[in-house]
Amino acid sequence: MTSNARRATLLALTGVLMTAPAAFAVDAHAGHNHATPTKPAVKKVLKTQAPAKKVVYVCPMHPNVTSTNAKARCPECGMFLEKKK
Repeated sequence: MTSNARRATLLALTGVLMTAPAAFAVDAHAGHNHATPTKPAVKKVLKTQAPAKKVVYVCPMHPNVTSTNAKARCPECGMFLEKKK
């Protein structure tokens, strides 16, 4: 193969390789148009349950000791805490 033929082949292959990525590229913006504004998403809030009320537990002997843990004990006397009325 002569140098001119080799050069022509190399140029032809370079041209094919340079255009190949464009032929197989996936357009990331296909399917949507940035020029048209879209409506904001509407969030629906379902009111199926009422918010849970916090239950406070208190020591029967020491009313200043409170907790939201149902199985808590008073650190002063060791008694289980009871639901606050």
